[in-house]
This record gives sequence, C-alpha cells and structure tokens, in this order.
Amino acid sequence: MSNIRKIQPEQEHIPYKAKRSVPSGRTLILAPHADDEIFGCGGAMIRCVQQNDVVKTVIVTDSGYPVTDEQKNPDYPEIRKRESIAAAKIIGCEEPEFLDFHDRSLVLDKKLVNSIQSIIESSNPSNIYYPADSEIHPDHRILNKAVQEALKNVTTKTVRYLISYEISAPLSPNYLHDITDIAEILLSAMNCFKSQLKVQDYRKKIMALNTYRTYTLPKEVLFAEAYAIQSVNTNRLGIFRGRR
Repeated sequence: MSNIRKIQPEQEHIPYKAKRSVPSGRTLILAPHADDEIFGCGGAMIRCVQQNDVVKTVIVTDSGYPVTDEQKNPDYPEIRKRESIAAAKIIGCEEPEFLDFHDRSLVLDKKLVNSIQSIIESSNPSNIYYPADSEIHPDHRILNKAVQEALKNVTTKTVRYLISYEISAPLSPNYLHDITDIAEILLSAMNCFKSQLKVQDYRKKIMALNTYRTYTLPKEVLFAEAYAIQSVNTNRLGIFRGRR
C-alpha cells in the first residue's frame, strides 16, 4: 500500500479563481494569422487597454491561405488585414504590424526567428502573448517555437512574462482571466472577421471555450480566458497572481 500515489487535488490542475486583470506593462501580442489575436487573447488585449498598457500586435503571416473558393482571390490577404485593423480600433489598440510570411507555410528558420527577435528588441515588452505549444495548426506551433528560439538571443532584459493562449486546442492553464464584464466588447471585435465567420462561427466556438473555462469558477463568472503564464526570470509557472 505504501507504493500508492497520492492523488493531487483539483486545484493542482486548474485554477479555481479568476481575476479581472492581466500582467501590466508594455505588451506584445504575436499572432500567426489575422484573427488569432482576437480569438486567442482578445479579452487580455481589452484589459491591457483598460489598464493603460501599451499594446503592440504583430500578425506573422499574410493570412492568405484560401479555405473556400470565395477566398481564392488576390484581395483576400488584404481583406483579412482590414478585419484585424477594424478589430484593433474597437478594442482601442494601434493597428497591427503585418510580417507577411506565407500562410500555412511557416518554417522555423533563421529569417522567422530573427524577425521575432527584432520585434522583441524594438518593442521592449514586459509581457509577450503567443500561441501555446498544444495548438494543432502548424503555423501556430511554429510561431511558438520561434518565440522560444528568439528569446535565447534577445538583448533586451525587459521581458517578465511569457503568456501562452489557446485557440484550436485547449492548453493546461495556470491563470483564468474573467472576461464577463468585457465580453460584449470582445464579441464586437470578433464580428469584424466576416471572411472567417463565413467559413464557420468561430466566434460561437471561442465563446463556448470561454464558457467551459468557468467550470471551476463561481457561477457569476460567465466567460473566462485560459492562459499559461511563465515567469522569464524564474522559468516557473504560476507567478502572476493578479487582482480582482
């Protein structure tokens, strides 16, 4: 009987509290495609604006890979850019920067890593949001690895937190962000991505994910975003505690 392992309590696997705050300071949002910034961490972007944090958003690909016949036109990448610009305006952020790497063709090479490193060094962020390594889309996974590689050589010492977000697959979170009070703003930003909502209602699916994330939370919390926050200085999870 002495070899039986003790089962960890639920709180060791997922938070049982959520906060209406995110790490403060200069914030860099790295998104693979135009819409990932909103569907992945739009609530955090809204909260950063409310906290008077400087927010820089970078869309890494040209978002031009066509899924439907309607999207097979030369204007499609520009349409998606305009959608991200419109969403940023609703949230109150500056227009995103677009790197225009080919959609669904990201490669973990020197060009990509150097581009990410340059952006980090020029923006001097305290916090970096990027896709979790649990994502299923190849561009998402490559961007995750590119950020990790870029951070090995950055000269800036400002980065405090690496914050992974979820879109296409759930991550293992150590922080839940209560977005009940800002859900309507987030939905308005999501509505900007009309080209994507024609494919399927990603808005409904992401909000369903945010609803599921309230499973361990009080019933008054209607929507929550899940993040894995890592302290760069200590290389540990669960450092940021937040405030109500």
